[in-house]
Amino acid sequence: MDKFILALFFIASFGAGISIHRFLRKIKTKQSINKAGKIMAVLAVASIVLGIATVIAFATPAQKDVILAVSPTSTAQASTPASTTIPLITNSAVTQSSAAPTETTAEAEATATATEITATAGTLVVHYIDVGQGDAILIQQGTQTMLIDAGSNEEGPSVVTYLKDQGISKIDILIATHPHEDHIGGLDNVIQAFEIGQIIMPDIISTTQTFEDVLLAIKDKGLTITKAVAGTNYELGQAKIQIVGPITIDENDFNNASVVCRITFGENSFLFTGDAEALSEYQIIAAGYDVSANVLKQPHHGSDGSYSAPYALLINPQYSVISVGEGNMYFHPHAETLIKLALAGVSVFRTDLSGTIVATSDGSTISFNVSPDAGIAPTGRGTQTDSETYIEPSETAPAAGQETAASASSSTSSDANYIGNVNSLKFHLPTCKSLPEEQNRTYFETRQEAIDQGYSPCGNCNP
Repeated sequence: MDKFILALFFIASFGAGISIHRFLRKIKTKQSINKAGKIMAVLAVASIVLGIATVIAFATPAQKDVILAVSPTSTAQASTPASTTIPLITNSAVTQSSAAPTETTAEAEATATATEITATAGTLVVHYIDVGQGDAILIQQGTQTMLIDAGSNEEGPSVVTYLKDQGISKIDILIATHPHEDHIGGLDNVIQAFEIGQIIMPDIISTTQTFEDVLLAIKDKGLTITKAVAGTNYELGQAKIQIVGPITIDENDFNNASVVCRITFGENSFLFTGDAEALSEYQIIAAGYDVSANVLKQPHHGSDGSYSAPYALLINPQYSVISVGEGNMYFHPHAETLIKLALAGVSVFRTDLSGTIVATSDGSTISFNVSPDAGIAPTGRGTQTDSETYIEPSETAPAAGQETAASASSSTSSDANYIGNVNSLKFHLPTCKSLPEEQNRTYFETRQEAIDQGYSPCGNCNP
Protein backbone atom coordinates (compact mmCIF):
# COMPACT_ATOMS: atom_id res chain seq x y z
CA MET A 1 0.00 0.00 0.00
CA ASP A 2 1.34 3.45 -0.87
CA LYS A 3 3.21 5.19 1.98
CA PHE A 4 1.28 8.40 1.38
CA ILE A 5 -1.99 6.60 2.02
CA LEU A 6 -0.54 4.99 5.15
CA ALA A 7 0.47 8.41 6.43
CA LEU A 8 -3.07 9.68 5.85
CA PHE A 9 -4.46 6.70 7.75
CA PHE A 10 -2.22 7.48 10.72
CA ILE A 11 -2.93 11.21 10.75
CA ALA A 12 -6.69 10.68 10.49
CA SER A 13 -6.69 8.03 13.21
CA PHE A 14 -4.51 10.08 15.50
CA GLY A 15 -6.66 13.17 15.00
CA ALA A 16 -9.89 11.31 15.67
CA GLY A 17 -8.48 9.65 18.78
CA ILE A 18 -7.14 12.87 20.25
CA SER A 19 -10.36 14.72 19.35
CA ILE A 20 -12.43 12.24 21.30
CA HIS A 21 -9.97 12.31 24.20
CA ARG A 22 -10.09 16.11 24.50
CA PHE A 23 -13.77 16.42 23.61
CA LEU A 24 -14.78 14.09 26.43
CA ARG A 25 -12.84 16.15 28.94
CA LYS A 26 -14.47 19.41 27.92
CA ILE A 27 -18.03 18.17 28.30
CA LYS A 28 -19.27 19.47 31.62
CA THR A 29 -23.08 19.10 31.61
CA LYS A 30 -25.60 16.45 30.72
CA GLN A 31 -27.13 18.83 28.21
CA SER A 32 -23.88 19.17 26.28
CA ILE A 33 -23.45 15.40 26.34
CA ASN A 34 -26.82 15.00 24.66
CA LYS A 35 -25.97 17.56 21.99
CA ALA A 36 -22.61 15.97 21.38
CA GLY A 37 -23.87 12.39 21.22
CA LYS A 38 -24.07 12.02 17.45
CA ILE A 39 -20.75 13.78 16.87
CA MET A 40 -18.99 11.56 19.40
CA ALA A 41 -20.50 8.42 17.88
CA VAL A 42 -19.18 9.36 14.42
CA LEU A 43 -15.74 10.24 15.81
CA ALA A 44 -15.62 6.99 17.79
CA VAL A 45 -16.39 4.87 14.73
CA ALA A 46 -13.84 6.82 12.65
CA SER A 47 -11.19 6.42 15.34
CA ILE A 48 -11.73 2.67 15.64
CA VAL A 49 -11.78 2.01 11.89
CA LEU A 50 -8.82 4.24 11.06
CA GLY A 51 -6.95 3.13 14.15
CA ILE A 52 -7.19 -0.52 13.10
CA ALA A 53 -6.12 0.41 9.57
CA THR A 54 -3.10 2.24 10.99
CA VAL A 55 -2.12 -0.65 13.22
CA ILE A 56 -2.32 -3.06 10.31
CA ALA A 57 -0.35 -0.74 8.04
CA PHE A 58 2.50 -0.15 10.48
CA ALA A 59 2.71 -3.57 12.11
CA THR A 60 5.92 -5.59 12.16
CA PRO A 61 5.74 -9.33 11.37
CA ALA A 62 5.61 -10.16 15.08
CA GLN A 63 2.85 -7.64 15.64
CA LYS A 64 0.78 -9.00 12.76
CA ASP A 65 0.40 -12.31 14.62
CA VAL A 66 -1.49 -10.38 17.29
CA ILE A 67 -3.85 -8.62 14.85
CA LEU A 68 -4.17 -11.34 12.18
CA ALA A 69 -7.92 -11.16 12.53
CA VAL A 70 -7.65 -8.08 10.33
CA SER A 71 -4.37 -8.38 8.08
CA PRO A 72 -1.79 -6.34 5.69
CA THR A 73 1.82 -5.03 6.34
CA SER A 74 4.46 -2.25 6.48
CA THR A 75 6.83 -0.68 8.99
CA ALA A 76 7.61 3.00 9.50
CA GLN A 77 10.97 4.50 10.33
CA ALA A 78 11.54 5.95 13.80
CA SER A 79 11.40 9.68 14.28
CA THR A 80 14.50 11.46 15.54
CA PRO A 81 13.93 12.53 19.15
CA ALA A 82 13.75 16.29 19.69
CA SER A 83 16.79 17.52 21.56
CA THR A 84 16.88 19.58 24.72
CA THR A 85 19.77 20.15 27.10
CA ILE A 86 19.99 18.26 30.36
CA PRO A 87 22.87 18.51 32.85
CA LEU A 88 25.46 15.73 33.07
CA ILE A 89 24.35 13.81 29.97
CA THR A 90 26.81 11.58 28.16
CA ASN A 91 26.33 9.06 25.40
CA SER A 92 27.49 5.71 26.72
CA ALA A 93 28.86 2.84 24.66
CA VAL A 94 25.68 0.89 24.09
CA THR A 95 24.14 -0.74 21.05
CA GLN A 96 21.90 1.77 19.31
CA SER A 97 19.81 1.63 16.16
CA SER A 98 19.04 4.87 14.36
CA ALA A 99 15.66 3.59 13.20
CA ALA A 100 12.96 1.22 14.37
CA PRO A 101 13.39 -2.52 13.83
CA THR A 102 12.63 -3.66 10.27
CA GLU A 103 11.46 -7.02 9.00
CA THR A 104 13.95 -9.80 9.73
CA THR A 105 14.94 -12.54 7.32
CA ALA A 106 14.09 -16.18 8.04
CA GLU A 107 17.75 -16.74 8.91
CA ALA A 108 17.75 -13.90 11.40
CA GLU A 109 14.52 -15.16 12.95
CA ALA A 110 16.05 -18.60 13.34
CA THR A 111 19.08 -17.07 15.09
CA ALA A 112 16.84 -15.07 17.40
CA THR A 113 14.88 -18.18 18.31
CA ALA A 114 18.07 -20.06 19.17
CA THR A 115 19.17 -17.13 21.38
CA GLU A 116 15.84 -17.12 23.18
CA ILE A 117 16.12 -20.81 23.96
CA THR A 118 19.57 -20.44 25.53
CA ALA A 119 18.39 -17.36 27.45
CA THR A 120 15.91 -19.37 29.50
CA ALA A 121 18.53 -20.48 32.05
CA GLY A 122 17.82 -18.88 35.43
CA THR A 123 14.96 -16.51 36.16
CA LEU A 124 13.88 -12.94 35.58
CA VAL A 125 12.22 -11.51 38.69
CA VAL A 126 10.21 -8.29 38.52
CA HIS A 127 9.14 -6.58 41.76
CA TYR A 128 6.37 -3.99 41.41
CA ILE A 129 7.06 -2.37 44.76
CA ASP A 130 4.10 -0.91 46.65
CA VAL A 131 4.97 2.78 47.02
CA GLY A 132 1.41 4.11 47.15
CA GLN A 133 0.59 6.54 44.35
CA GLY A 134 3.80 6.18 42.36
CA ASP A 135 6.10 3.71 40.61
CA ALA A 136 9.12 1.72 41.75
CA ILE A 137 10.06 -1.46 39.89
CA LEU A 138 13.01 -3.72 40.69
CA ILE A 139 14.14 -6.18 38.01
CA GLN A 140 16.65 -8.97 38.68
CA GLN A 141 18.31 -11.37 36.27
CA GLY A 142 21.08 -13.52 37.60
CA THR A 143 23.41 -11.25 39.54
CA GLN A 144 22.36 -8.07 37.74
CA THR A 145 19.69 -5.61 38.80
CA MET A 146 17.71 -2.78 37.28
CA LEU A 147 15.47 -0.21 38.96
CA ILE A 148 12.78 1.80 37.20
CA ASP A 149 11.76 4.82 39.33
CA ALA A 150 11.73 4.93 43.14
CA GLY A 151 8.40 6.36 44.25
CA SER A 152 7.85 9.71 45.97
CA ASN A 153 10.19 11.60 48.33
CA GLU A 154 8.52 9.98 51.32
CA GLU A 155 8.87 6.49 49.90
CA GLY A 156 12.62 6.77 49.24
CA PRO A 157 13.72 5.20 52.55
CA SER A 158 11.25 2.33 52.21
CA VAL A 159 12.47 1.61 48.67
CA VAL A 160 16.07 1.53 49.94
CA THR A 161 15.03 -0.85 52.71
CA TYR A 162 13.21 -3.12 50.25
CA LEU A 163 16.25 -3.29 47.96
CA LYS A 164 18.58 -4.10 50.85
CA ASP A 165 16.19 -6.81 52.01
CA GLN A 166 16.67 -8.43 48.59
CA GLY A 167 20.42 -8.50 49.21
CA ILE A 168 21.16 -5.82 46.62
CA SER A 169 24.33 -3.73 46.83
CA LYS A 170 24.57 -2.52 43.22
CA ILE A 171 22.03 -1.32 40.66
CA ASP A 172 23.43 -1.93 37.19
CA ILE A 173 20.80 0.09 35.31
CA LEU A 174 18.74 2.87 36.89
CA ILE A 175 15.92 4.42 34.83
CA ALA A 176 14.11 7.61 35.83
CA THR A 177 11.09 7.55 33.52
CA HIS A 178 10.17 11.25 33.83
CA PRO A 179 10.60 14.12 36.33
CA HIS A 180 7.38 13.80 38.34
CA GLU A 181 7.86 13.48 42.09
CA ASP A 182 5.86 10.25 42.43
CA HIS A 183 8.40 8.55 40.16
CA ILE A 184 11.78 10.15 40.97
CA GLY A 185 11.23 11.40 44.52
CA GLY A 186 13.08 8.47 46.10
CA LEU A 187 15.89 8.27 43.54
CA ASP A 188 18.28 10.48 45.52
CA ASN A 189 17.99 8.07 48.47
CA VAL A 190 18.67 5.11 46.17
CA ILE A 191 21.66 6.76 44.45
CA GLN A 192 23.19 7.64 47.82
CA ALA A 193 22.65 4.15 49.25
CA PHE A 194 23.87 1.90 46.42
CA GLU A 195 26.61 1.50 43.85
CA ILE A 196 25.10 2.64 40.55
CA GLY A 197 26.14 1.47 37.09
CA GLN A 198 24.24 3.45 34.45
CA ILE A 199 21.55 6.11 34.83
CA ILE A 200 19.06 6.56 31.97
CA MET A 201 16.73 9.56 31.83
CA PRO A 202 14.65 11.33 29.17
CA ASP A 203 16.13 14.48 27.63
CA ILE A 204 13.93 16.84 29.63
CA ILE A 205 14.49 19.01 32.70
CA SER A 206 12.36 20.23 35.60
CA THR A 207 12.76 23.17 37.95
CA THR A 208 11.45 21.30 41.01
CA GLN A 209 13.48 20.70 44.16
CA THR A 210 12.88 16.97 43.72
CA PHE A 211 14.56 16.97 40.31
CA GLU A 212 17.44 19.08 41.63
CA ASP A 213 17.94 16.63 44.52
CA VAL A 214 18.32 13.78 42.03
CA LEU A 215 20.86 15.72 39.96
CA LEU A 216 22.84 16.63 43.08
CA ALA A 217 22.93 13.00 44.19
CA ILE A 218 24.20 12.02 40.75
CA LYS A 219 26.85 14.73 40.82
CA ASP A 220 27.98 13.86 44.35
CA LYS A 221 28.62 10.25 43.28
CA GLY A 222 30.54 11.36 40.18
CA LEU A 223 27.99 9.72 37.89
CA THR A 224 26.64 10.79 34.51
CA ILE A 225 23.26 10.57 32.79
CA THR A 226 22.64 8.66 29.58
CA LYS A 227 19.88 10.13 27.43
CA ALA A 228 17.04 7.71 26.70
CA VAL A 229 16.90 7.20 22.92
CA ALA A 230 14.30 5.02 21.23
CA GLY A 231 15.94 2.10 19.47
CA THR A 232 18.76 1.75 22.02
CA ASN A 233 19.40 -1.77 23.30
CA TYR A 234 20.81 -2.92 26.64
CA GLU A 235 21.39 -6.23 28.36
CA LEU A 236 20.61 -7.27 31.92
CA GLY A 237 22.24 -10.64 32.34
CA GLN A 238 20.48 -12.80 29.75
CA ALA A 239 17.53 -10.41 29.46
CA LYS A 240 17.31 -8.03 26.50
CA ILE A 241 16.10 -4.46 26.94
CA GLN A 242 14.98 -2.05 24.25
CA ILE A 243 14.00 1.57 24.73
CA VAL A 244 10.93 2.19 22.55
CA GLY A 245 9.94 5.66 23.79
CA PRO A 246 9.83 8.56 23.99
CA ILE A 247 10.01 9.26 20.26
CA THR A 248 9.87 13.04 20.58
CA ILE A 249 10.11 15.40 23.53
CA ASP A 250 7.89 18.35 24.44
CA GLU A 251 9.48 20.19 27.35
CA ASN A 252 6.01 21.03 28.72
CA ASP A 253 4.71 17.46 28.61
CA PHE A 254 6.47 15.29 31.20
CA ASN A 255 4.11 12.31 30.96
CA ASN A 256 4.66 11.81 27.24
CA ALA A 257 8.40 12.17 27.79
CA SER A 258 8.29 8.96 29.86
CA VAL A 259 10.89 6.33 29.09
CA VAL A 260 9.09 3.26 27.76
CA CYS A 261 11.08 0.03 27.59
CA ARG A 262 10.45 -3.59 26.67
CA ILE A 263 12.33 -6.46 28.30
CA THR A 264 12.47 -9.94 26.79
CA PHE A 265 13.65 -13.04 28.59
CA GLY A 266 13.40 -16.23 26.61
CA GLU A 267 9.84 -16.42 25.29
CA ASN A 268 8.48 -13.93 27.83
CA SER A 269 8.27 -10.14 27.54
CA PHE A 270 7.47 -7.24 29.85
CA LEU A 271 6.55 -3.66 28.94
CA PHE A 272 7.28 -0.74 31.29
CA THR A 273 5.51 2.49 30.41
CA GLY A 274 5.98 5.19 33.05
CA ASP A 275 3.15 7.71 32.67
CA ALA A 276 3.14 7.70 28.84
CA GLU A 277 -0.21 8.74 27.37
CA ALA A 278 -2.01 8.35 24.03
CA LEU A 279 0.26 10.80 22.18
CA SER A 280 3.40 8.84 23.02
CA GLU A 281 1.61 5.57 22.29
CA TYR A 282 0.65 6.65 18.77
CA GLN A 283 4.23 7.79 18.12
CA ILE A 284 5.62 4.45 19.26
CA ILE A 285 3.15 2.63 16.99
CA ALA A 286 4.10 4.85 14.03
CA ALA A 287 7.79 4.18 14.67
CA GLY A 288 7.15 0.45 14.33
CA TYR A 289 8.56 -0.77 17.62
CA ASP A 290 7.50 -4.12 19.01
CA VAL A 291 5.46 -3.50 22.17
CA SER A 292 3.90 -6.96 22.52
CA ALA A 293 4.18 -8.16 26.11
CA ASN A 294 2.97 -10.91 28.41
CA VAL A 295 3.03 -8.47 31.32
CA LEU A 296 2.16 -4.78 31.05
CA LYS A 297 2.94 -2.17 33.66
CA GLN A 298 -0.29 -0.26 33.13
CA PRO A 299 0.52 3.26 31.86
CA HIS A 300 -0.07 6.22 34.17
CA HIS A 301 -1.49 4.27 37.10
CA GLY A 302 -4.48 3.11 35.06
CA SER A 303 -5.51 6.52 33.73
CA ASP A 304 -7.99 6.57 30.86
CA GLY A 305 -5.70 9.04 29.09
CA SER A 306 -3.41 6.12 28.31
CA TYR A 307 -3.78 2.59 26.88
CA SER A 308 -5.36 3.66 23.60
CA ALA A 309 -7.17 0.97 21.58
CA PRO A 310 -4.46 0.43 18.88
CA TYR A 311 -1.74 0.32 21.55
CA ALA A 312 -3.70 -2.19 23.65
CA LEU A 313 -4.23 -4.36 20.57
CA LEU A 314 -0.50 -4.48 19.81
CA ILE A 315 0.56 -5.14 23.40
CA ASN A 316 -2.05 -7.88 23.80
CA PRO A 317 -1.07 -8.56 27.43
CA GLN A 318 -2.02 -11.57 29.52
CA TYR A 319 -1.37 -9.66 32.74
CA SER A 320 -1.51 -6.03 33.78
CA VAL A 321 0.06 -4.59 36.93
CA ILE A 322 -1.34 -1.26 38.13
CA SER A 323 0.89 0.63 40.56
CA VAL A 324 -1.52 2.89 42.39
CA GLY A 325 -2.23 4.37 45.82
CA GLU A 326 -5.28 3.41 47.83
CA GLY A 327 -7.91 6.17 47.83
CA ASN A 328 -5.74 8.41 45.62
CA MET A 329 -7.07 11.85 44.67
CA TYR A 330 -6.92 11.07 40.94
CA PHE A 331 -9.36 8.14 41.30
CA HIS A 332 -6.84 5.87 39.56
CA PRO A 333 -7.35 3.37 38.07
CA HIS A 334 -10.17 4.79 35.96
CA ALA A 335 -13.26 2.76 35.18
CA GLU A 336 -12.65 2.97 31.43
CA THR A 337 -9.26 1.29 31.80
CA LEU A 338 -10.56 -1.49 34.04
CA ILE A 339 -13.39 -2.17 31.60
CA LYS A 340 -10.95 -2.39 28.64
CA LEU A 341 -8.80 -4.87 30.54
CA ALA A 342 -11.77 -6.94 31.65
CA LEU A 343 -13.24 -7.15 28.14
CA ALA A 344 -9.86 -8.31 26.80
CA GLY A 345 -9.61 -11.03 29.45
CA VAL A 346 -6.46 -9.52 31.01
CA SER A 347 -5.62 -10.63 34.57
CA VAL A 348 -5.15 -7.51 36.69
CA PHE A 349 -2.90 -7.03 39.71
CA ARG A 350 -3.07 -3.82 41.78
CA THR A 351 -0.63 -2.65 44.43
CA ASP A 352 -3.38 -0.81 46.32
CA LEU A 353 -5.18 -4.12 46.79
CA SER A 354 -2.34 -6.66 46.95
CA GLY A 355 0.72 -4.70 48.06
CA THR A 356 4.04 -5.45 46.38
CA ILE A 357 3.58 -7.75 43.36
CA VAL A 358 6.39 -10.05 42.21
CA ALA A 359 6.40 -11.74 38.80
CA THR A 360 8.90 -14.53 38.12
CA SER A 361 9.74 -15.76 34.62
CA ASP A 362 11.77 -18.84 33.75
CA GLY A 363 11.80 -17.79 30.11
CA SER A 364 8.67 -19.71 29.16
CA THR A 365 6.18 -19.33 32.01
CA ILE A 366 5.38 -16.50 34.42
CA SER A 367 4.19 -16.86 37.99
CA PHE A 368 3.10 -14.28 40.58
CA ASN A 369 3.36 -14.09 44.36
CA VAL A 370 -0.32 -13.13 44.65
CA SER A 371 -3.55 -13.96 42.86
CA PRO A 372 -5.11 -11.53 40.37
CA ASP A 373 -7.49 -9.02 41.92
CA ALA A 374 -10.93 -10.45 41.16
CA GLY A 375 -14.22 -8.58 41.28
CA ILE A 376 -12.61 -5.17 41.15
CA ALA A 377 -14.99 -2.24 41.44
CA PRO A 378 -13.85 0.77 39.39
CA THR A 379 -12.75 3.62 41.62
CA GLY A 380 -14.55 6.27 39.55
CA ARG A 381 -13.35 9.49 38.00
CA GLY A 382 -11.63 12.49 39.47
CA THR A 383 -11.22 16.01 38.19
CA GLN A 384 -8.52 15.82 35.51
CA THR A 385 -6.72 18.21 33.24
CA ASP A 386 -6.97 17.75 29.47
CA SER A 387 -3.48 16.30 29.24
CA GLU A 388 -3.77 14.07 32.33
CA THR A 389 -0.64 15.70 33.72
CA TYR A 390 0.56 15.17 37.26
CA ILE A 391 -0.97 17.87 39.44
CA GLU A 392 -0.67 18.79 43.08
CA PRO A 393 -3.71 18.01 45.26
CA SER A 394 -4.38 21.68 45.91
CA GLU A 395 -5.03 22.17 42.19
CA THR A 396 -7.87 19.68 42.14
CA ALA A 397 -11.24 20.62 43.58
CA PRO A 398 -12.95 17.97 45.72
CA ALA A 399 -16.06 16.36 44.32
CA ALA A 400 -19.39 17.87 45.30
CA GLY A 401 -20.35 16.89 48.85
CA GLN A 402 -16.84 15.75 49.72
CA GLU A 403 -14.45 17.50 52.04
CA THR A 404 -10.69 17.42 51.67
CA ALA A 405 -8.47 15.60 54.12
CA ALA A 406 -7.22 18.96 55.32
CA SER A 407 -10.71 20.26 56.08
CA ALA A 408 -11.56 17.02 57.87
CA SER A 409 -8.81 17.62 60.42
CA SER A 410 -9.81 19.45 63.57
CA SER A 411 -6.28 20.59 64.47
CA THR A 412 -4.58 23.73 63.22
CA SER A 413 -0.94 24.46 62.49
CA SER A 414 -0.53 26.32 65.78
CA ASP A 415 -1.45 23.35 68.01
CA ALA A 416 -0.30 20.51 65.74
CA ASN A 417 2.30 17.97 66.80
CA TYR A 418 2.06 16.07 63.52
CA ILE A 419 1.71 17.19 59.88
CA GLY A 420 -0.04 15.05 57.29
CA ASN A 421 0.36 14.98 53.50
CA VAL A 422 -3.08 14.92 51.86
CA ASN A 423 -1.62 13.33 48.72
CA SER A 424 0.41 10.43 50.14
CA LEU A 425 -1.57 10.01 53.40
CA LYS A 426 1.68 10.02 55.39
CA PHE A 427 2.14 12.01 58.62
CA HIS A 428 5.35 13.63 59.83
CA LEU A 429 7.03 15.37 62.70
CA PRO A 430 7.18 19.17 62.18
CA THR A 431 10.98 18.86 61.83
CA CYS A 432 10.87 16.24 59.04
CA LYS A 433 12.81 17.05 55.85
CA SER A 434 10.03 15.51 53.74
CA LEU A 435 7.23 17.87 54.77
CA PRO A 436 4.74 18.62 51.97
CA GLU A 437 4.04 22.07 50.58
CA GLU A 438 1.84 24.19 52.82
CA GLN A 439 -1.24 23.82 50.61
CA ASN A 440 -0.98 20.02 50.82
CA ARG A 441 -0.77 19.80 54.61
CA THR A 442 -3.24 18.74 57.25
CA TYR A 443 -2.55 18.91 60.98
CA PHE A 444 -3.01 16.51 63.88
CA GLU A 445 -2.67 17.10 67.60
CA THR A 446 -2.02 13.47 68.43
CA ARG A 447 -0.47 10.50 66.67
CA GLN A 448 -3.63 8.46 67.14
CA GLU A 449 -5.70 11.18 65.48
CA ALA A 450 -3.56 10.84 62.34
CA ILE A 451 -3.84 7.05 62.34
CA ASP A 452 -7.61 7.16 62.91
CA GLN A 453 -7.95 9.31 59.78
CA GLY A 454 -6.11 6.77 57.66
CA TYR A 455 -2.58 8.26 57.72
CA SER A 456 0.58 6.18 58.20
CA PRO A 457 3.90 7.33 59.68
CA CYS A 458 6.65 8.77 57.46
CA GLY A 459 9.63 6.48 56.93
CA ASN A 460 12.11 9.35 57.32
CA CYS A 461 11.21 10.88 60.68
CA ASN A 462 9.33 7.90 62.18
CA PRO A 463 6.79 10.01 64.12
